[in-house]
Amino acid sequence: MTVLGFATKDAVILETELAQYGQVFVTTDDGSYGIKGNVSVVINDLDIQFDAVYSCGAPGMMKYINQKFYNHPRAYLSLESRMACGMGACYACVLKVPESETVSQRVCEDGPVFRTGTVVL
Repeated sequence: MTVLGFATKDAVILETELAQYGQVFVTTDDGSYGIKGNVSVVINDLDIQFDAVYSCGAPGMMKYINQKFYNHPRAYLSLESRMACGMGACYACVLKVPESETVSQRVCEDGPVFRTGTVVL
């Protein structure tokens, strides 16, 4: 199953390609295509256990996925960040680690893919 979220109908991509692998739900913020709202509208209504969760996209959605699947053993976030150097030296892309004041993760060096619950968004 795949849940895709977009701002408008004009932004929808990969629906047909992903439908080859299972059911696809599409949401649009403005309701111009599929279900009106964001991906949380669909995910919150599903009463299933996900085998795995893979997420990329807008910061708000990533925060939602990180919280919703915080302890899931196979849930991942592919993050984007402004990177001044791209090799970990400048610390411009730092994310905090839960329950730590001193430990951090760098998107460019330690990521860009992180398990949910391992970084603070």
